[in-house]
Amino acid sequence: MTTSEIRIRIISASWPQASVVACRLATDLTYVAILGHLGTDKLAGSAFAGVVKTISSVVLWQGFGNALITLSSQAVGAGNPKLAETWLQTSILCCTVGSIPVAIIWWFAGDLLAFAPCEDTNVVHYARLCPMVHNLVMA
Repeated sequence: MTTSEIRIRIISASWPQASVVACRLATDLTYVAILGHLGTDKLAGSAFAGVVKTISSVVLWQGFGNALITLSSQAVGAGNPKLAETWLQTSILCCTVGSIPVAIIWWFAGDLLAFAPCEDTNVVHYARLCPMVHNLVMA
């Protein structure tokens, strides 16, 4: 197998995951760009809330997502698509159950952030609104 064939195989295997990550980052970038035009307090509140959102959700999208990719790839590579289907269903169930406490944390992120050392009450107010709006939009 030549080097160019290996590159083509690697790119063809990795482009789905790369496109998912690019779309996720583009969504976050768009969100921040829009808030940046609204004002510095709103942008700071969004960034403040984004820290809580990222820390609380990293288990779902990093843990379950990467596990699903690994296990499903092994199942398909072994010629067992039924097992890949089982892993997909298990991952969907775990993500659904795991998203309940994450949604609760996001809903009360502003209350958690009220304990952070921030003297500007507007920033804390917008930090309370951002996760709530995100939960309502994503629901």
